[in-house]
Amino acid sequence: MPPEAACDALRPDRPTARPSEGMASDGARHFFEDTSACTALLFSRRIGAILWFHIAKLTSSDRTTHMNDSFKKTSSQPQRMPSILDKELEDRSADAFGHQDYADALRDLIEAPTNRPPFSVGLLGPWGTGKSSIKALYRRDLESDKSGTAENRRSDRIHVITFNAWRFGGEQDLKRALLRESFKQLGGNEAALRRALFEQVNKVTHEKRRFRDWFGEAFGQLIGSTAILLLLFVAAISITWLFVWSTGLEAQYSVAGVFVAATALTGWLGKSIVDLRVRAPAQFLPQTSVSFPATSAEEYERLLTDQITEFRRGVGRKCERLVVFVDDLDRLSAPEMVAGLDAIRTFLELPFNTSEDGFGVVFVISCDEDKIAEAIQRRSGAGSPDLPGAVFSRGDARRYLDRLFQYRLEIPQFPKLDMRDFALKKLQGIESVATDLEKRKVALEDVIDRLIHVDVQSPRNAIQLLNAFIQSWWIGSLRERNGVGSSAPGALHKGAVTDHPLSLAALCVLRVDFPDFYDAVQTRPEIISEFRSSVFGGKPPMELAPQARELLRDFLVADKNGDLTGEVRADRRTDHRKLRRYLSSLADLRWPVVLQPLLRLAEDPITRKFGDRAATVFDSLVSGDDAGVLEAFGRNLDDKSLADEDVVLLEDFGEALPQETEARRVNAARVLAALVDRIPQERRRRILSPLIRQMAALKAVRMNVQPGRARQIIEGATAEDRRDVAERFITDLLNLNPLDWRLATGGEPNLDEVIGAVRDAVDLALEVKDANGLPPSADAMLRDWLLKREVRLGGESQTLPFTELEGWMERYSDLLLEYLATDYSDQAIGELEGTERALEVAPPVLARISSILADTAALGQEEREVLWGQLTRLIGVQPRTAAEAAWAEAARYSTLARPDERRAFLAAFATRLCKEIEDGENWPLDRTQGAIKIIDLIAEWQADIDLKTATTLEKLILLWAKESSHESFALRALDVLKGQAKESWDRIISELSQLELSARPNDVSRYLGRSFGEIAMAGKNQLVKKMDALINDNEPNEESIESYKTVVKSMPEMAWSAAPLNDHLGRLLDRISAMHNNAAYLGHFLPVASGIF
Repeated sequence: MPPEAACDALRPDRPTARPSEGMASDGARHFFEDTSACTALLFSRRIGAILWFHIAKLTSSDRTTHMNDSFKKTSSQPQRMPSILDKELEDRSADAFGHQDYADALRDLIEAPTNRPPFSVGLLGPWGTGKSSIKALYRRDLESDKSGTAENRRSDRIHVITFNAWRFGGEQDLKRALLRESFKQLGGNEAALRRALFEQVNKVTHEKRRFRDWFGEAFGQLIGSTAILLLLFVAAISITWLFVWSTGLEAQYSVAGVFVAATALTGWLGKSIVDLRVRAPAQFLPQTSVSFPATSAEEYERLLTDQITEFRRGVGRKCERLVVFVDDLDRLSAPEMVAGLDAIRTFLELPFNTSEDGFGVVFVISCDEDKIAEAIQRRSGAGSPDLPGAVFSRGDARRYLDRLFQYRLEIPQFPKLDMRDFALKKLQGIESVATDLEKRKVALEDVIDRLIHVDVQSPRNAIQLLNAFIQSWWIGSLRERNGVGSSAPGALHKGAVTDHPLSLAALCVLRVDFPDFYDAVQTRPEIISEFRSSVFGGKPPMELAPQARELLRDFLVADKNGDLTGEVRADRRTDHRKLRRYLSSLADLRWPVVLQPLLRLAEDPITRKFGDRAATVFDSLVSGDDAGVLEAFGRNLDDKSLADEDVVLLEDFGEALPQETEARRVNAARVLAALVDRIPQERRRRILSPLIRQMAALKAVRMNVQPGRARQIIEGATAEDRRDVAERFITDLLNLNPLDWRLATGGEPNLDEVIGAVRDAVDLALEVKDANGLPPSADAMLRDWLLKREVRLGGESQTLPFTELEGWMERYSDLLLEYLATDYSDQAIGELEGTERALEVAPPVLARISSILADTAALGQEEREVLWGQLTRLIGVQPRTAAEAAWAEAARYSTLARPDERRAFLAAFATRLCKEIEDGENWPLDRTQGAIKIIDLIAEWQADIDLKTATTLEKLILLWAKESSHESFALRALDVLKGQAKESWDRIISELSQLELSARPNDVSRYLGRSFGEIAMAGKNQLVKKMDALINDNEPNEESIESYKTVVKSMPEMAWSAAPLNDHLGRLLDRISAMHNNAAYLGHFLPVASGIF
């Protein structure tokens, strides 16, 4: 062929303009792709160059270099995915199962002269056994049979129409659908059918009227027009007359003018406003009739009968038998199947089915008899009125079908070897796949053995299985090629699919024939081996992982307790015995380590990188072998962080852990916990999320991880996950019952080791509570434990000291102050109340107590009971700073105390001050400040001081009264008691009166003298007795004399005129007289006596 002829074969739409640089290669590629007619010229490189030269001359010479380079880069068309089309046979050469014999048998049934129509033939066989092919072979044989003279051939005597029942499924009436479709295929006018069935027709006719009716209408018009005219004339005269009268016209022509004007006005009104013309009535009246759509089945039958009559007058005048093939009846729902059978029965009963005129209808119904019989049985059980009442079983249903099928042509199961040979030939016909398998030393027979199992009974099923395998193999091969050195999405590592053709074939069978089980395999690939171990290996299903048990529940029988057994379900609705047979046939199949590439035909870049090595990582993970995981990653010789792809793989495995057994989950948790330090911080959250969920779900995982490591793991986790983990650790370790705990190694811990875990659990719980909060039950348990801090293990127990709580208070002060509130201050005060402890307390403790008391004071009166109870206790503690803090707090909230709280606090305060006075070394205080505070409170609360309270103050007042530095406080207190508790005041005065004059401070003596008139007689006598003893002393000391003088000078004058002072005065004078020789004596007492007088 010359070059010009080859160029003429080019596609006309290919542009010939010169491409830009960089596009030359693409231009050459497209050129040679589109020049299939030029292949004869391309036998050598030289001829191709010459051809390119001629083309280049038409554009520009500088394209030559680019095009020659492009020529070297020619490429072939991309390989297309092969497939096998499942369709009815077109000729006998493709008949692999002898369907032609059945087509011949069908011909004999339909066309036998002895079989006089109407009748029906049941072409019966399971789905996919070739019923449509038998029909196609019969029709092709009918159309190709040219024997006989023109217009007297078989095709002239036999007319075939087809009704696909599945196509019309869902319609309300299959009977009408069958009649309508037959009408159309017999040459009926579809537009006329639509008008007759679906459009409303309006028809107008004219009816002649009777003379009486016509004359009545005409006379009525005449009378009516006359009456209206007279009324208009009267109205016009009235209007004109009113006009004349109103304008005062009285000339002799006024009446005539009125008449003329009225006549003119009447004419105008009659013409312009009222139509007074008389018209002849119509002699004929129109009548409209409406024809509604003919939607009844009877109307369909009438239309079809008419169309058959017309058909037989025309092209079908030689037709003897109308053959109606009904396909896919068994694909309909049960009610539709019954409706379809009823439609066929009706068709057979139509009036054109008569033997007198040599014409009749033959129905050929292609269906699966079992499915239709089952549908009839279910329909009968539902009380269908269109079925005989005797249909109760599938046998009854078959007998009912026998009444409809006068002839049965059954297609039996095909021989197993024929099905294998059929599939093998089909696979061999796919050269690309067959060649690829042979290159990999895979026998096609082995693939067919896995695909065509014993339950494959139809060619359609075999083709489905072959297509599933071919498509999966082609896509897998393509993605393996694309995955080499690529990170493209969906690519596969080399050999991911093509190294396992038999496993791929087995999975294709599961996908096509056992889709329910295939769904389970996609969810959990291990379900295949787990099914086999339970059904064939005798392993109890209850030992499997929870997810496996849940998936197998659809396939295995459960006992009365709901536990799965090794028996496969075989009830009416779910018969899995075929699945058991097939999986049993796979006993010798060596499955790949990882099934996901075969299931998904895709891998992410991480899985593609690791390939089968990913299984080693997973096995080490669920075995608890952290060293094995690092070794699989190649990171066992360093301590650096794991690579991103390593972490991603662990993330994928972590997502699958909930479906594993508890032991495997525990092992995996231990490994992840051990690797947490080597996981990059930014990747921890996702990879540790499954571990966190496992910690929340399993105590064994928590014991493997331990709370200290768990604190690190849950950093950055979601609030819900953190709360769940914290709640579980609180339940495990922070309860007051004997603890059931193990070390991370699984060993038994001692009490100290458990206490260490408890401390970590508290830190974890408090961190979570501070950041995310806790569930109410866990929150209450944590609070209760913090207040009691008891750890019990077996027969041992230990209560952690308050210093442990102080440590947590230091770290979580803001949280615990509000959380523990007055319970903390109560425990702190309790610790301060202990006798064997340091005399000082850390300022932060007092600051926290002060903060808690401030919050409590703001709450309300009921809460203030706690405040004053704790202040009353705190004022009595030994440490100085604590007691001093207590009186400062009391002064701050003094107005908030109730009377009883005030009295209790004063009593405790007085007791604490007494301890300081009596044992200041062990009970130190700032005595003066304490005295000032309590006196201020006594003065503020004096109205609430009762006798009991005063009694508790007596000792303190007496101690003060004996000290000159604090006697003023005693006197202030006495002033209060004198008004509030006179009895107590009297006792104090009595005690003071009994003091030696030298031991009594001057202010006290002065107070006694000043109050002498109010002192009880006993007290007066005691005081005078001490005074008598002094004046009787020959050599009294100076302190006593000064005290005596002070008392005497401060006593009211009136008191000296009565006993006992009057008697004392007499004794003083007698004593002065007796001691007149003692100048010193007289120097002391004579001025006193003189002053009295």
